[in-house]
Amino acid sequence: MIMHQLDARIRKLKEVIRSLRVREKCDIDGITTAPRGSDQSVPFANGSYWAQEAGENWQDFRFSCVVPESFTGQVRLCEDTGMDGWEATMSQFVVWIN
Repeated sequence: MIMHQLDARIRKLKEVIRSLRVREKCDIDGITTAPRGSDQSVPFANGSYWAQEAGENWQDFRFSCVVPESFTGQVRLCEDTGMDGWEATMSQFVVWIN
């Protein structure tokens, strides 16, 4: 295959994959957070900071949501710390689904 044709084909495949990556998304409201093992939960706003003090990095977040019927196929929960560094970008969490 001629190189410019291969390049055009790869660009087209990237466009198709990009269009399938996220079909629909919605923000989650009503999030609460508490230090790990505590019942003292407080409201948490999307985009705000948490665990600003050393040793507070283990938090329990709770929220409820109903997945819309239009979300057919795979549903994914994504988080973004908005920070740099290994611990900020390699966050770990457990999700319980009811």
